[in-house]
Amino acid sequence: MAGLGDLAGLAEQMNSIYINAYYQAVPAVLLACWRKDATRDQLEHMFDSLLDFCDDENFVSAFRFLAATYYGIYPKTVLEYIRIYREDWESDWSEHDSTVT
Repeated sequence: MAGLGDLAGLAEQMNSIYINAYYQAVPAVLLACWRKDATRDQLEHMFDSLLDFCDDENFVSAFRFLAATYYGIYPKTVLEYIRIYREDWESDWSEHDSTVT
């Protein structure tokens, strides 16, 4: 059975993983949204990077921003990733202020 020290160490490692993922994924998303020049493959890669961490509101916000920005450019791809998000995270998007439904 794991002790409290083991659990604290695990929690610290998880937090570190999320912080590293955030600093790798979110700047790329923000730049792509500003430029609006990502290819479909790049967009899919960004969505895939975010999906693993969508239990954190910061990643959900980045996911929603990416979806809203690229819906007019790649609507089928964005809708597919919204479907995947809903399946994986069973989130009620009506709770969120999103332009993509």
